[in-house]
Amino acid sequence: KCRQRMREKRNQLFNRHRFDLEFNSKHVQDTLMEVIREEIKNLKTSDVNEGNIFNEIDELTEEQALELENQIIQEQEQWILQEYDRISQEETEYLAMYCDQKNDDVICPICQKAILTEENNSLTCATCGLMLVSRTAQEAKCLINDCLLKHAIQCSTTPTFTVISESNNINLYMVCHDCSTLALIF
Repeated sequence: KCRQRMREKRNQLFNRHRFDLEFNSKHVQDTLMEVIREEIKNLKTSDVNEGNIFNEIDELTEEQALELENQIIQEQEQWILQEYDRISQEETEYLAMYCDQKNDDVICPICQKAILTEENNSLTCATCGLMLVSRTAQEAKCLINDCLLKHAIQCSTTPTFTVISESNNINLYMVCHDCSTLALIF
């Protein structure tokens, strides 16, 4: 039961930080330490564990307890880093494979009623008039899908898209009101 709770907490921590731009090792260590201390406290106070090896926790010196905590934290942090690397590699391979597909059709993210047409180094929608400059259909498809995939990891709500004019450029943003996401796509 303890292992299951540790696994669940570790997975929650991993998923929460999966798309951070940088891996904050200190935050991970602090969170893991908090989880481990909570589990040790639960084991100490549990009536189910009478006669169990976990009763020996009371007999550990403070130095031994800290050493045990640090060892567990290092093991869990190592698992998170390995899992992060493995999944990042899989996602990169999947994205590359997906982007290499010949089907470059991109449904207009604004009206979602027409396929964007590519002409003169821009994408246009015949239905709503959207015009995105300096993007190919394949680039747009990959960037939009990548943003949608990242969002879907943390939120189940379908986001919307909007364009914002900034510095003589029209930028496409993904917006989700449920999770307060505003993500620049291009």
